[in-house]
Amino acid sequence: MGLIALTSSRDAGIRMRQFLNELELVIPNAVKVNRGKLSIIEVASKALAWEPIG
Repeated sequence: MGLIALTSSRDAGIRMRQFLNELELVIPNAVKVNRGKLSIIEVASKALAWEPIG
């Protein structure tokens, strides 16, 4: 199964961030990447560099 990257807008509200945290827990192989001021290319690179623990 492939990797699913979850991210939000640059200035996401608290409810959106909480929603993403919950999605990360229930979707297998999902990784949440904090967007901040990153470009979409940098977000993708960060997600691809993610390695599962265990």
